Amino acid sequence: MKETNIHYPTDSSLLGEGAHIVTRMIKKIETKAGGLKNWIRDCMRTVKKRVMEIALASRQPDPQRAERQRKRYAKLVTVTGKILKQAKAVTEEMQNLPPRRRTVQALTELLGTMARQVRQVVKQTQAPIFDGITQFAGKIANLFEPYTEIIRKRKASKRTEFGKLVQVQEAENRIITHVGVFAEHPSDSDLLVPAIGEHQGRLGCTPRLTPSPTQRCMLRRKRLGEILRERGQISVHNLLSAVHEQTGKSVLLGELLLERDMVSKNDLVAALEEVTRVRYVDCRSAAIDSEALKLIPRSFAERYCALPVLLEANKLVTVMAEPQDLHTLNELRFVSGLDIIPCLGFRSEIYAAIEQHYALAEQAETDRTEEETLPIVKKEEFSDIEFFTTSARQRHQEAIKEFQAELRNQPTPAVRLVSAIIAAATRNRASDIHVDPQAMGTVVRIRVDGIIRDFMEVPPRLQDSLISRIKILADMDIAERRLPQDGRFLVRMGQEKRDLRVSTLPTTYGEKIVIRLLHTRAAQVGFLELGLGKEHSDLLTEMLTQPQGTLLVTGPTGSGKTTTLYSTLNMLRSRALNIITVENPVEYMLEGINQVQVNEKVGLTFAGCLRSILRQDPNVIMVGEIRDPETAEIALTAAQTGHLVLSTLHTRDSISAVTRLIDLNIPPFLVASTVTAILAQRLVRRLCTCRDEVAVSPEYQARLLAAGVEDTQDRMYIPVGCAACQYTGYHDRVGVYEMLVLNEGIGDAIRAGAGPEEIRGLATSKGMRLLHEDAIRKANMGVTSLEEVLRVVPLKNSSDGVCKNCRRLLAPSFCLCPYCGCKRRESLPEGSSLQTPYVLPKVKERTAKVGAAVRSGA
Repeated sequence: MKETNIHYPTDSSLLGEGAHIVTRMIKKIETKAGGLKNWIRDCMRTVKKRVMEIALASRQPDPQRAERQRKRYAKLVTVTGKILKQAKAVTEEMQNLPPRRRTVQALTELLGTMARQVRQVVKQTQAPIFDGITQFAGKIANLFEPYTEIIRKRKASKRTEFGKLVQVQEAENRIITHVGVFAEHPSDSDLLVPAIGEHQGRLGCTPRLTPSPTQRCMLRRKRLGEILRERGQISVHNLLSAVHEQTGKSVLLGELLLERDMVSKNDLVAALEEVTRVRYVDCRSAAIDSEALKLIPRSFAERYCALPVLLEANKLVTVMAEPQDLHTLNELRFVSGLDIIPCLGFRSEIYAAIEQHYALAEQAETDRTEEETLPIVKKEEFSDIEFFTTSARQRHQEAIKEFQAELRNQPTPAVRLVSAIIAAATRNRASDIHVDPQAMGTVVRIRVDGIIRDFMEVPPRLQDSLISRIKILADMDIAERRLPQDGRFLVRMGQEKRDLRVSTLPTTYGEKIVIRLLHTRAAQVGFLELGLGKEHSDLLTEMLTQPQGTLLVTGPTGSGKTTTLYSTLNMLRSRALNIITVENPVEYMLEGINQVQVNEKVGLTFAGCLRSILRQDPNVIMVGEIRDPETAEIALTAAQTGHLVLSTLHTRDSISAVTRLIDLNIPPFLVASTVTAILAQRLVRRLCTCRDEVAVSPEYQARLLAAGVEDTQDRMYIPVGCAACQYTGYHDRVGVYEMLVLNEGIGDAIRAGAGPEEIRGLATSKGMRLLHEDAIRKANMGVTSLEEVLRVVPLKNSSDGVCKNCRRLLAPSFCLCPYCGCKRRESLPEGSSLQTPYVLPKVKERTAKVGAAVRSGA
């Protein structure tokens, strides 16, 4: 049902002008040096004139009410006149004194006090007027404030004489929804009533003129206390004491009466429904729609004490403690995007319902998120997972049991999520887990067989708890988010154990975490299982039987260097040998071997450890990495003094390791005399058994020819994909190797300062297989694919495979270009034979003619 109400908001704006007269007078008096007496008399006349105009223009239908208002205005005029007379007297006294700055300041302070008194009188005069205006509004309070501003800002009609502005409000369900402004006088009912009817007709509602709008706006709404007194439900003493107690507190009168047991709940609800004209809803027993809860955030509901109940005809029914609050209604309408149907409720009931229903909704959302986040991980797969921290408090068995019990008793989403991620990563043979915070959430990725791929997305609300859970397991400081941290923890799933190394890095959207999964069995793999051929395996075994020397393993990060070194240590492990390692960090724990972890924060460096190890009577020393001249010098000196030294370098191939050592200021003679062998390696993905054999494509042949590879096959193996390899075509990884044995000839070349190409030529002449040759050999055998070889193994573009004249790709053994007949070299390289490529008959005929001409010219 729609109804129309009207009121006269212009009283407030025009009546307030009297309060600002003295303020403007203060500003002017500071700039006037003389003539203050006449000017103040003019100001007094202006104030009296304006106030009288306001009083005479406020004609009301009710004679008694109009008379009361005139008396209030007359009081305002009288008080203002007294104040201005006092100001006149003070000003006359001030003019008789010598003009000083402090005189003007004293006058200014006095007039400021007068201005505050005038404002107080105006405020007291306004209150009854506005109280009468807003009585009709039902559940809406202080209507004159926003709607006076609306008229002032809109300028819906011209500023004419007072009393010409009438505001018509169209209300639906007792909530004002439309505003219309007409330039008509309230007493001119002949013009006003048709205007109201026309306005209602445009809004699609039926005019209700009984009683008339003018009379309706002056009807006084009963207050809560009056209704309770009329019904005999509260005594005057209790009501007055409650009102007195409410003064200065942010508590509603009804709630205070109910809290003090001065009125029953049913009586209070009935009275509030009559006052607010809004029905009461008991939040404790009401059925709450989960879809309605999604429209209003919990923080917003708690802030405004509003609980969305249900959606009704594209409107949101909301229980509110103050349903007459226009600001709250506007905020709810803005946030939800729907019109609000307010209902009445008590604060305590609303807050209790918010806590209950929003918690249930959040739990349901959490369960749904977990189901969507972990669709590929079954709960039983990580139900028996156990975590072990490496902190000192976990060294004893009792502490370990207590820690495990604590973890089992905390089935939070973050706990289940971390367990599921680790279990799934282990099942997928992942070597690393990446937790990458992004703007819209957190992405979890895993590295399988050297390739990173997306695994899952974590909602933003679980990001902090997920990272904190991992940091707690790794024994890190969860409060420190500004600096990188390192940690580790152990995982046992059934009979399988994993060592997890954790690293954090602060980024723009949060802390990025990388977890390295280390399998304890990886250190017990033999040379043949790593991918070393029998020839390389025999050479390496023979070298390790020597009592002294240096074995260097080179390659980029993630190429399997550490695993190769641990395989050699596992082979050398014996009670008869004193084996000591210095690493950063210790990745695999080997029984019977003394392992030292570098700690640069306390000054324990590679070089410092090596000096101490040399005094520990070692037989075998393993250095995790040679990265500075001091470490390199100590390691090679240890090999020279009768120790077997194992270490790693980051170089492109085995020949580059020699250059790297010399660049670290190691004398060439020391390199030649102490380094026994250098093993360069890469890791390529191994083809799954679902592989297929096809003809070699021209693109691959051209790429191999450009790299100087002549031993190309007509057939090659390609990945297909099946369930076993997760439809990638690859399963596990295998190493490709290049082993440089520093024999006497190569040692002499190093002492003589030979370059890398000269050393490579000497090594290949003695039968050394280069890195890319071993990779192509494994591709021809079906161990890996040519595509994987070209992705991992560095193949340089050889200029010997390109004709200088026509720029066509040729085998290095070609002396004559079959396409243009250009002569490339005088003779074939040693050990190679002339190859006849397939060319078109016309090209072959032309080549023969060009060749005959070249020979005749020679």
